[in-house]
Amino acid sequence: MKICFFGSEDFSIPTLKALIEAGHDVVAVVTRADKKKGRGLEETSTAVADFAEKAGIQVYKPETFKDGEFCLDLNSIAPEINVVCAYGKILNTGILCCPLKGCINVHPSMLPKYRGATPIESALKSGDKMTGVSIFYMDEGCDTGDIIIQREFPIEESDNRGTLREKLSVFAAGILIEAVDEIQSGSVKRTVQSKDGVCCTSLIKKEDLFINWNIPSRDIINFVRSVSPLPAARTFFRGKQLQVSALDIFETDKKGEAGRIVDIVKNIGPIIATADGTVRMFDVKMEGKKFMSSWSFACGVNPKPGEAFEI
Repeated sequence: MKICFFGSEDFSIPTLKALIEAGHDVVAVVTRADKKKGRGLEETSTAVADFAEKAGIQVYKPETFKDGEFCLDLNSIAPEINVVCAYGKILNTGILCCPLKGCINVHPSMLPKYRGATPIESALKSGDKMTGVSIFYMDEGCDTGDIIIQREFPIEESDNRGTLREKLSVFAAGILIEAVDEIQSGSVKRTVQSKDGVCCTSLIKKEDLFINWNIPSRDIINFVRSVSPLPAARTFFRGKQLQVSALDIFETDKKGEAGRIVDIVKNIGPIIATADGTVRMFDVKMEGKKFMSSWSFACGVNPKPGEAFEI
């Protein structure tokens, strides 16, 4: 099938690779415009663009769709279908309606749960045991179109944002091939999304990354998982910002005000009070330094019981 692929994040690459390996004709890849990064502000392309160029696929990087210029390009390409996976920009009606067989999206949740930009992070933050992947026809709403295929996927206790994204990116690729094959054969079935259980997510802002120690331990742990390894949960200690890679419950009889250190345990580090118990930190990163173990942090900074980690 003749396909135009839209994707920008690393999450997209297994899906693009699967389409190529399945023998589909990926005639173009549309990705985010290059960004300036680093001290030299060098133009940096997306990993999807780099992958596509190595595969000999034409790459487009439109800054906007408002001027209609890319719609002309898309019409000249004449794909049978658009496949969208972690692209990061809203597609207008002209792009959605261009392909003869529609525009489909790869979304890492069991829609209508966790529509929007952060379904993986939201599932982890909520402490869900299961998530999944939905392949659906796009319309002008936010992840509201008819479902083609859905498959559930387990969330392990050890999963964080990084590991779950990697697992789901591979899982999603296989499911997409099923959906594309059904569209190509004409056997595809459309299921209208349920009006029950609708849950919408939003982008995570910098101010959303700080740990609220005044909530239950399990909720704090899940929050840290949802943004680890990047963009990483934050807290302040002695006026300096720390990044925290992971937390776990630590049983102790010692108690204190939420956010305050109740003990320093050898080879483990600070034990911190929460709303309903205590937790330990794993690796932490001080401003201007690399990640280190919580015990190394304790040895270097010498925190005292009673001192507080703050928002």
